[in-house]
Amino acid sequence: MPSEFGLPIFRPLGFGLNSFVRRLEHIQSSQILSNFGPQEAELRGRVASITGASPSNVITFSSGFAALRGAVAAQSGSSWSVPDYSFAGCPLAVLDSGRGATVVDVSRETWTSATHHFPPETAGDLRLVPFGKSFALEDYVSEDRPTIIDAAASFGNAQPFFPRMGSNVMVMFSFHATKVFGAAEGGVLVVPNSETAESIRRWSNFGISRDGITAAAGVNAKMAEISAAAINSNLERQTQIKDLFLELRAKAREIEAEFNLDGWLGDSDVSPYWAVRMPRSELVHSLTALGAEHSVEFRPLWRTRASQIKHPQLSTSNSKFPVSDELFNSVIGLPFWPGMTSQDFQLIRRLLGKLELQR
Repeated sequence: MPSEFGLPIFRPLGFGLNSFVRRLEHIQSSQILSNFGPQEAELRGRVASITGASPSNVITFSSGFAALRGAVAAQSGSSWSVPDYSFAGCPLAVLDSGRGATVVDVSRETWTSATHHFPPETAGDLRLVPFGKSFALEDYVSEDRPTIIDAAASFGNAQPFFPRMGSNVMVMFSFHATKVFGAAEGGVLVVPNSETAESIRRWSNFGISRDGITAAAGVNAKMAEISAAAINSNLERQTQIKDLFLELRAKAREIEAEFNLDGWLGDSDVSPYWAVRMPRSELVHSLTALGAEHSVEFRPLWRTRASQIKHPQLSTSNSKFPVSDELFNSVIGLPFWPGMTSQDFQLIRRLLGKLELQR
């Protein structure tokens, strides 16, 4: 494959090495490797201070997917709606929790399931914030309906939303290595009250209560101390990391303006993605021919993924998903990662210029 435009689509930031090594020394001396140790407690405190929650309302998990599973498991209702334009983890988290998942089309405004139309068989909604965009809680919550917000890549844009959460809302963030502060595998869930948090925390630890008794069903979904240490090492320098991503975003926005690209993310969005709207079918062919990496992060679940998942509790609210299909055919991810240089962005300019000439 030609190497002229051989930029990777993403490179992980890694962790703050000095801080991480210091934390590893603390873990070694304390001999607390898991089961809610000091690093995990510090991470909950950091997330709480950013979201406006109490540390007791924040639960850590081995992954963002595990956090979604825990959120669904804590809710009543036999079926949940999930957006069609999504990542496969959304329906799988619902199905793995023993609930039904009904795939629905998305809104042109938010690119996730609408807040005003619900399949009658569903008791709640799992909504995705696409591409790490900043989000207003009110745009994702339906009155009187349990809502889980999958804001996996949006922690860089997190605000003190907790006072406005409501009693039936939960928000998940991921610290996977592909996220802004990602340095390991891990996720957190912010929930409305400490009772719910304690119940989900027990679920993540084999159903074991604080007195050591297994009083309910559960799994092993705890976050290890070494993962919490890696994540803390990045949150310790969150201002610098945010500034780094905002500098990259400014360069991306310049290119969007120069080539009249319709970018999904705004000037102030701290996100690990660069998502633009272009005619995807011809673009993918051209990018592949030029040897340039690109991504299609979200796909229509029902047409391209969920239809291949043979599960009796997976269903669809409709036979057509026009908005989801429209987004799939017009949204693509361009290379975007911390450490990109001016020369890298110049390569993207040359790539886009070459694509313009081919049209």
